[in-house]
Amino acid sequence: MRSRGTTTRGFSSSGQATVIGLAVGLTGLAGLGGCSGGPEPTPSVTWTPVYESPWPESTPTPTPTPTDAAAIPPERPAAMDEVSIAGAEAFATYYLELYPYVFATGDLETYRTHSHPECIFCADVISTAEAQRAAGGHTEGGLVDVQEVTALEVDPGKWWAVSMEVVEASLVDVDGDGTVINQAAEAAYHLDLAVVRESGTWLMREVSHEVTG
Repeated sequence: MRSRGTTTRGFSSSGQATVIGLAVGLTGLAGLGGCSGGPEPTPSVTWTPVYESPWPESTPTPTPTPTDAAAIPPERPAAMDEVSIAGAEAFATYYLELYPYVFATGDLETYRTHSHPECIFCADVISTAEAQRAAGGHTEGGLVDVQEVTALEVDPGKWWAVSMEVVEASLVDVDGDGTVINQAAEAAYHLDLAVVRESGTWLMREVSHEVTG
């Protein structure tokens, strides 16, 4: 699991056109007319290509570089609009799906919005992602697959206890030059989370975890 201030794995924290040059060759004048005094022959001009190459019918479309799926922001679930057990489960899932995204992109705006100021787990993730990005690095992979989620409403409309079983895909940390500096295999985790609702916003209050596979 990813620890504060480290980059080890886990939770806790143009088309180009071809230009054909042309050379112009001017032929010599034809022989002068005879004594009969006929009109002078007209000089002829011959356009000779430097090399023969037809214009391409179309400019090839460059093949796009595959995008790391972790760098695509997760979709906010509609169930988060509900202040209910279903809403708490949807939020917890969404929050964990943001985890690989912040390490892939350094974009912490949404993650900060849903992190409680007293959440140690959240602070670890934020500080580690910031340090990684400041050093020019990022993480590739590490998508989170939530396989099971259940919630219990502790304080109606305010506090929920959420239990989750998740699998984190294999990942690599790379530096600014693209050199792999850390890698980790797929791993499974059990997580216990405290989710709260304050000022109309879902917030992650606490996360604890253990490796299960």
